[in-house]
Amino acid sequence: MKIGQAVVLVVMMVALPVLSACDLFGGKSEEQEYYEAYLEYVQQVNEANQQAQQEYYDNLAEGLEDYLREYAEYQQSILEQQVQAIEQAAQN
Repeated sequence: MKIGQAVVLVVMMVALPVLSACDLFGGKSEEQEYYEAYLEYVQQVNEANQQAQQEYYDNLAEGLEDYLREYAEYQQSILEQQVQAIEQAAQN
């Protein structure tokens, strides 16, 4: 093999993987477009899921606060009724 042929072979061996890895014309391959579209879809789904979870937790916290407030009011009314019953029993 001549030196010129060896140089061309080495250049091709180095250049071919580099050239095949990048697109010389700036276009995207179909697989790359599919992957990017799928990645964008997954990101949108994740964002929607995070938003739904946050709304769920906010609503849950609000519901628990309402329940606890109403239960405390109920306990207070029961306590007041018991105090009234004790006072009436003490007066009789």
